[in-house]
Formats: sequence, structure tokens, C-alpha cells
Amino acid sequence: MHSRKANFAKHQAPRLTLLLTSTWVSLLLASCTPSSSSTPSGQVLAKHNEVEITEAQFNFEVQRLGPAAPTDDAGKSRLLEQLVARSLLEQEAKNDELDRQTQVLLAVDAYRKQLLAETYLRNVQNTASLQASPTEIRKHYDANPSEFSERRLMEFRVVHIPSPELPEALNTQLDGIQSFNELLNTLTELNIGHMVATPLIDSAGVPPEARARINQAKLGDIVKLRSRDRTTLLYVAHITPSPISFKEAEPFISQLLTQQKVVSAVNAEVERLHSLHKPNYVAKFYSAPSKAN
Repeated sequence: MHSRKANFAKHQAPRLTLLLTSTWVSLLLASCTPSSSSTPSGQVLAKHNEVEITEAQFNFEVQRLGPAAPTDDAGKSRLLEQLVARSLLEQEAKNDELDRQTQVLLAVDAYRKQLLAETYLRNVQNTASLQASPTEIRKHYDANPSEFSERRLMEFRVVHIPSPELPEALNTQLDGIQSFNELLNTLTELNIGHMVATPLIDSAGVPPEARARINQAKLGDIVKLRSRDRTTLLYVAHITPSPISFKEAEPFISQLLTQQKVVSAVNAEVERLHSLHKPNYVAKFYSAPSKAN
């Protein structure tokens, strides 16, 4: 059985992951934590034909892998073998002149530009200022009791109705329905087409804009979610109190707030460069995104 801390991480992961939509952002965030990689040197660790695999290349791969990097001799040996295999394949590709293919050249150029952009962002940002402070972490915890101190695990029975608007005959009966079976029977009696979906465990799969209603729901309530082409009814089948202490939540809040600061810092720098250089978009399909007020 998972601990509450692991369970909290599981349910918070989707939201935290959504904030890291750019390699720029993730790499800049990683730079907030000091690296302990060893200093590269020119020592040769393996060799095939006239090609050498150096300690500098090996250390770079270790640093790139981060926590997944091997620490024991057996793991390091497998990593070195993988580098040799990659080098062998690269040499054969060059022998076949695959390095001259247009798609390969474009991919290499795109990676080069991305790497330079990421390196620039790391160099210009004050990474210490991007770390969430203890005060900010505590404030976020206190401001979101439904996610932490008053958190509840909720299980929903789910029904999809292929219409964005519910018939009035159903709307008038929803508040009086006492069970999920009664909901299904009512839909059948009113001849309303519907599909029973897989139950939802907790509100992680619920759109963010509906979270406030979900957090206020009581056992037996039916929450309506509308989309462009259907209505989803969530019947609250079970509620289990599952509070998260500040100590348990602190690392996750720190990561979330730091990610938000990174996103803001990257956006601000891109905006500054846009203002300075004033790019001219000439593609016929281009339309400038509307700015939120």
C-alpha cells in the first residue's frame, strides 16, 4: 500500500508536469540545483578504430542522466558499452553518408539552436531567486486547505450524456436522486442516451476549472461537467479524509512554486527580446495570440 506521501505525489503529478511544457524550462529549473559531476578530462576510456571515448564524454553522459546515472562499476561499465555502441553506429551512419541527409541536418541544427537557447537562459537568470522561499511555501499551503490540510480522496461514478445541455426533465430530478443506480434508472426512464465510464479515483482527472465545485461536493452529490459536445455527470460515491501535513507537502509545493517562477522568468526574457528585436512574422498562417487582460 502506498504511503500518504506517495499517494499525494501521484495525484499532484499531472498538475506539476503540465507546468514543464518546455525543455528550456526544465533545463533552467535543473540549474537551480548545484551539480556534483566530476571535472572532465581527456583520459581515454574506450577506443574503436581511431575513435576514442573520453572521460569528458562519459562524465557528460553521467551528468545528463542525473539521478538515473549508474554509481557502481557494473552500471558504469554498461553505460560505457552503450557509448561505444552509439559511436559505432554513428561511424557506420557517416560511412553511408546519412549525416548529409536533409532531415538529419535540420535535426542537428534544431538541437544546436535549442541547446544554445537553454544555455543562454541558464546564464542570464539568477537561479537563486527562482527558488521558492519558506514563507512562500507556507503561504501556499495555508491558502489551499482543500489540497492539503483538509484534503479528501473522492471516488466518482461517471456517466457521459452526448449533449452539452441536459433535458429539463432530468435537471429537475437530479437533486433528489439518492444513488448511482437511481441515476441510471432515471436516465433510462427518460429515454436519455448515456454511457457509463470508468470510475474516477480522486479529482486528478477533473478539469481544473471544476475543482472548486468538486471540493465542495458532499457524498451522494451529482456534479455536472459540460463540454462542447457532451455533459458528464459525476456521482460522488465515496469520500475519505486524507489530510497532508505541511512537512509532507513542503517539497511538492517548493517544486510547484519554483516551476512557476521559472516559467515567468523565461516568458519575461522572451518578451524582453521580442520588444528589443521586434520580430516580423511573415507566414500567411500566422495570427498573433490574444493577450489576457
